[in-house]
Amino acid sequence: MILFISNATFLFFRVLVTMLLISKLSHAYLTSSFDMNIGQSSFSAKTSNDSRTIGSFSTIEMNYCLRNSSMGLAYAMSFFEVVNSKEGALALTRFSVGPRYYPMGMNGNKVIIDNDVVAKIWKATPYIGGSMGLTNISTQVYNASMFDLGFRFGVEIPLTPRLLLNAQYGFSESFGSSSVGDAKNISYSGTVATVGIIISGVGEM
Repeated sequence: MILFISNATFLFFRVLVTMLLISKLSHAYLTSSFDMNIGQSSFSAKTSNDSRTIGSFSTIEMNYCLRNSSMGLAYAMSFFEVVNSKEGALALTRFSVGPRYYPMGMNGNKVIIDNDVVAKIWKATPYIGGSMGLTNISTQVYNASMFDLGFRFGVEIPLTPRLLLNAQYGFSESFGSSSVGDAKNISYSGTVATVGIIISGVGEM
């Protein structure tokens, strides 16, 4: 499990640096943001002959996003972990990437109003998103990794031009299954609800 965590953390920061460089090179088209969230999660991990619940109020998630406000799209990289549960510390961790769509527009989007005046829009903006991820589950019986798909919806509420409140609810489920030793056909599904703070304009001058 320690090897998986260290590898996932290394991959997270490696991709983070790459996305920061892309943001720098594409500053005319993209902005960036970082958010830190905390909340509650509940996951069900199943094998052929066992079922376990991994639930915790000490769940954290970090996201780095590249945002294209003109298209209402963001490209998110996420790192998620259940810090503590009855199965022990770091019973579930997840690294994922995927898009988010803002159907009512994105905060900070520039619009032209009367007399060709350019203004930025600041309002509560809902979004929906999907992701593909790699999850590691470490229970008292087995330690397994598997790929999964996730879906989320949320809302961003501006506090200042660079700080936003983020509230979201998500669902993820493994596709396929994994087997480790006597634990056969391991799969999982679950939900998470978090709130956090978004810092926009990361890496921008």
